[in-house]
Amino acid sequence: MRRRVAAGCLELAAAWETGVGGGKDPSKARALRQRACELGDPAGCFQLADAWLRGLGGPKSAAQARTAFGKGCEAGGAAGCLKLGQMCRDGEGGAKDAAAARRAFRRACDLGEAQACKENR
Repeated sequence: MRRRVAAGCLELAAAWETGVGGGKDPSKARALRQRACELGDPAGCFQLADAWLRGLGGPKSAAQARTAFGKGCEAGGAAGCLKLGQMCRDGEGGAKDAAAARRAFRRACDLGEAQACKENR
């Protein structure tokens, strides 16, 4: 049930972002992505983090993006783990943390993200 609700939130978020079926409202799109992430949807967390990085529907915040990528990684999202690892390695959105970067890259690699396997050498 949670998965279907999260998927519905992401579909509606895309509609609000693009204006399909009505007007555009990026802030509503961000709120729906937040809900999908809260429901444990890795794609929702990734999209939310991207919105934080790009300032879609609200202010930019690398720290908030890093947190959202972390939630997506915890939920099993390989792409979120990869981005989390890069942000930890580079000190984006928080302090540099080589150990956290290695853990995130290892998890992303274990989840099938080939780029993370290269990053974790």
